[in-house]
Amino acid sequence: MLPVKKATCEPVRKAEDIFSIEEVKRISTRFLEQAVLVLYDENDNIQVLCGPCCSKTCAVAPSICSIIHMISVYKILFKEAMVVHNHPTLPWHGEVIPSEDDVASTELLKWQLALLGVKLLDHVVITGHKKRSLSEMDLCVNRGLHINGLEIKRFLYCFLTQIAAVLEYDDTINVLNDLLAKNLAFLSDYYNKHYLARLFLLKPVDAGFTARLDELRSGDILLDYLINILSNLEDGKKIRLHPEGVIPYGEEFQKRIISGEYKISCCR
Repeated sequence: MLPVKKATCEPVRKAEDIFSIEEVKRISTRFLEQAVLVLYDENDNIQVLCGPCCSKTCAVAPSICSIIHMISVYKILFKEAMVVHNHPTLPWHGEVIPSEDDVASTELLKWQLALLGVKLLDHVVITGHKKRSLSEMDLCVNRGLHINGLEIKRFLYCFLTQIAAVLEYDDTINVLNDLLAKNLAFLSDYYNKHYLARLFLLKPVDAGFTARLDELRSGDILLDYLINILSNLEDGKKIRLHPEGVIPYGEEFQKRIISGEYKISCCR
């Protein structure tokens, strides 16, 4: 990880400013795709994390585990972020048009960062000196989401799996994730069918799921809040979510990491 950097002029918050960041300039001419995550604290100091070089057509953002570990080491409350990745000359022919995978990965990263208390400002695609902002194209970044309870469970399961890898907590999170995995397996056969086929089937009910969740309440406000959400979700019912509604939860999570209330181990 690189040391914390202070903004040298205006905060680097827009697509036209990104080439002032050395790590961004470095990936702009790479032959493999690579992602750079720029995180901002409330004083506009920045921390830059680079994802791994993958292939000519795929880039992976730095993991949630690495972001959490960085928060633990530097004791910094991050508020906002921008992600940048390059399109190599081949096979993209120097084009900076976001792919479907770029849009989908931005949506995932936006919600993962929100659960850490960080607002994703933009995703910028670059090649050479060219750049294209997904935010300016009105793709994903500033939008909410209309999502059903089952999809929320799936997302939280993936997120908690990453949290459990670095959080030195008691076994509650692992038990919670195990309950989620069993619940999702129980429901998947029904919900993976086409909705017309489901019209002729009885909707499965995991009657003991909520009761088992209640047994995990520990007095930890953040964990109990998450349990309340899971207990009240209706698998097939869609609800409207916006990152702004999730970020305060994530901010509190960050603060507990910084204060040492939540202990963080090395990424495994």
